Amino acid sequence: MKKILLTISILTTLLLASCGGVDIPVTYDETLLYGEWVEGTVHDTYHNDGTGYTWDTSDDITEEEASPFEWSLTNDKLRIIHTLWNGTVVPKNYTIRTLNANFMVYADDYGNAHEYKKVSESKSDQP
Repeated sequence: MKKILLTISILTTLLLASCGGVDIPVTYDETLLYGEWVEGTVHDTYHNDGTGYTWDTSDDITEEEASPFEWSLTNDKLRIIHTLWNGTVVPKNYTIRTLNANFMVYADDYGNAHEYKKVSESKSDQP
């Protein structure tokens, strides 16, 4: 009987130890991104077709002059690909820390966090 209990104990310990290293990916609902977000003077608008645009009022840029980008969200990874005026493509990768209907926080690979508040739903995404 002691051998059976010892075997069960060892197997249970091995099973629990092997499960400890499994990371469950964090996922976010991408529809929460749709709309206009603001961090200070920076405005980002995300559309449901994976496109968007950004502008910074401190640079005297208006929404009509905004720069386009494409975006994708996989689990908690947000990828934004900016296309500059001269055709240069600049990809940026972020990890979302918080995303809900009103607030978004994401960080780059260097730990620089950005905190946005949603100011409106995207006009083109509303029924």
